[in-house]
Amino acid sequence: LLEIPGTLLVEKWSARLMMSRIMVTWGIVAALTAAVKTPMQFYWMRFGLGLAEAGFFPGVLVFLTHWFPNRDRSRAVAWFLIATPMAQIVSPKISNLLLRIGTDEVIAGVTVHHPEIMGLEGWQWMFVFWGLPAVVLGVVVIFMLPDRPRDANWLSSEERQALEQQLELEKAQRSAGRRMSLGEALRNPKVLLLAVAFC
Repeated sequence: LLEIPGTLLVEKWSARLMMSRIMVTWGIVAALTAAVKTPMQFYWMRFGLGLAEAGFFPGVLVFLTHWFPNRDRSRAVAWFLIATPMAQIVSPKISNLLLRIGTDEVIAGVTVHHPEIMGLEGWQWMFVFWGLPAVVLGVVVIFMLPDRPRDANWLSSEERQALEQQLELEKAQRSAGRRMSLGEALRNPKVLLLAVAFC
């Protein structure tokens, strides 16, 4: 329910501020999951994570349309999408190390105790470890990620102008086409197929 409003906010407001807000709130909720004591608290925290991250994925895709012309956008989207499988390769190794904290392990017939750190067990550190980098990166985004090429000080004025002209030309070409109403979009077979694919 919040993905579409989140995407519209990115387009109308500021991709930089919206993505930063999402990263910071998601990171805080993820880290606070370490404090849950009951299953119901866990369910509420997971619901909160969903609320916090709403709009991030489509927001990034919209953000990429502000930076990359059609000829380069598919490559940029591919790099963004490849982050998920890369994280799924790396994170189990890190999580495995963290989950040992506060547990006993038998090594060569000897029981070894891995002490808690700051009173927290491994599963709690795992949530903290997931959340804090998102908070830090969310703050970095505010200062380092320009919304559009015209705001990028690291591009020359010629580069900014050329990129903005190309993006505006493509935007004008898209605007010249027929736009669907919300009802038409929700009945469109391609939209329905994509919705089923994400279920």
